[in-house]
Amino acid sequence: MLKFDSSYEFSWDNARAAVERCIWSYGGKTDLPDSLWRVFESKDTNTAALVVDEGSFLSVTFRGSKNILDWIQNFKVHKEHVRKGMYVADQYEREAEVHLGFSENVESVISKGLVKYLDTINKPVIVCGHSKGAAEGTYFALELVRKDISVLSVYPVESPRLFNVAGRCLYNGVEIRNTNKTLGDITYRINNQNDVVTRLPLWVSGYRHVGQNEFLTSPTGWIENPSLLRVLSSDMCGFYAAWQKKGDVLIKDHLIEHVQQRIQNLH
Repeated sequence: MLKFDSSYEFSWDNARAAVERCIWSYGGKTDLPDSLWRVFESKDTNTAALVVDEGSFLSVTFRGSKNILDWIQNFKVHKEHVRKGMYVADQYEREAEVHLGFSENVESVISKGLVKYLDTINKPVIVCGHSKGAAEGTYFALELVRKDISVLSVYPVESPRLFNVAGRCLYNGVEIRNTNKTLGDITYRINNQNDVVTRLPLWVSGYRHVGQNEFLTSPTGWIENPSLLRVLSSDMCGFYAAWQKKGDVLIKDHLIEHVQQRIQNLH
């Protein structure tokens, strides 16, 4: 079992631990005693969150897509207002909105007692997730702060976009209690260069990413918060490599096992 530390700062050790929990969330063997983990699941939306007792804190990991019901939720790309009480407007006076399907998924597991359980345990939380689970975990972190539950860090792996512009401003600006950090500061998105899912929903449809971009370049490097020009350049190289290899690397690079392999020796 890979160990997290409780730092608010990014580390590849924590990223590797987060990816391991993501694999567990799909049903992979945990090697943990039953007393240290619990799954909250909503069959209505096929959403599941794995809670692991890490000692002085908890990790909560949202599972990615497994079946057709997941994809029905994924394609609910209509944006809705963020929960009542979390409304803000950006400098253009646009209302903060979130992906409807992902927010419904989070609400469905909250209704199964997830937040109530975390509040009872009363430990800080690290939030993780892969693919749609990464987007759900990101939104869930916002809900935890709203419920006054301490969040140490958020590690979304290969996340699609989740918020509109004002929603990004809202998320990134939420202050973490007793620190000089914001939620945007402690959210570390791990993105594989060729992964098509991280480009969805499309930028032109109004969706935006949040937090810090830990961008995995080919073949073994990485950049934190690369410029748009650097991302576009990397994209061109990646798509050319995909065409040259005649393989479906755009999907392969999204797989959690491939991410695990890519980050194995990063530091």
